[in-house]
Amino acid sequence: MGVHTNDRGRIDEQGLLFVEGRIDSSFDINGNKVDPDYLESLLPKHPRVMKAVVFPLSVDNGRDMLAAAVICKPGEGKMGFKAYCNEHFGIHAPKQIFVVMDFSRNPSGKVLRREPPAMAKKCRLTT
Repeated sequence: MGVHTNDRGRIDEQGLLFVEGRIDSSFDINGNKVDPDYLESLLPKHPRVMKAVVFPLSVDNGRDMLAAAVICKPGEGKMGFKAYCNEHFGIHAPKQIFVVMDFSRNPSGKVLRREPPAMAKKCRLTT
């Protein structure tokens, strides 16, 4: 008898189990399945990004677009984040990027994924 946890993982050559995310955390953007855990692991590879959260953002036409909220590393200069995302992520590149000071979290420190759209309304866009 097993328990279905909705965790996504893999077993390596030595038989070790690695939990890599949740099956139920993905969402659809215009018919494309988006895995936020995957994108959030890649976005901080940009030299100015410390942490990132991706989320669907509703737009006027009733469709969702992919957006990201990012916490920047200290520093000067233009981020060039949109160009970086377009080059590295293609159709999965966030269309809107918001710079935030921190993410909304629950008492145990987990990022509240439903909060970034509300945070985005109070933040500045970046290019």
